[in-house]
Amino acid sequence: MKTLLLLLSLSFLVFAQTAEKDSLARELFNVSGQHDVLIKNFVRVIDIFKSRTPDLPEEYWTKFNKKVSPEKLVELIIPVYIKHYTIAEMRLLVDFYNSDTGKLLREKQPVVDNEISVVGQTWGVSIANEIAEELRKELE
Repeated sequence: MKTLLLLLSLSFLVFAQTAEKDSLARELFNVSGQHDVLIKNFVRVIDIFKSRTPDLPEEYWTKFNKKVSPEKLVELIIPVYIKHYTIAEMRLLVDFYNSDTGKLLREKQPVVDNEISVVGQTWGVSIANEIAEELRKELE
């Protein structure tokens, strides 16, 4: 009987920790701004797919939208947070993102990320052009 009670207690504890970890992962995903980024990118990627496949009928996109949604993707992302962060770490991160400094980071990070992306793209094109010019000269 004691063993059964111990097993039940442990099962409840594991379930409670799992539920707490899931809840904290979702809160962290939201408060860090990642949910907003996901929605923005989700719409952007679908628009890119549509523009690159103009011959697909609208019926395809209707079916696609029924099968694919940001929230379905969130369900696949949350386990990644759970895998890589402990409950204590998620609590600290949630507290950070709720602080003034965390809110500042959340506000400015998308702008910084966009500018970094442009810098990286510009640099990459520059290097590619430089190499292409070197190869062109070698072939002359």
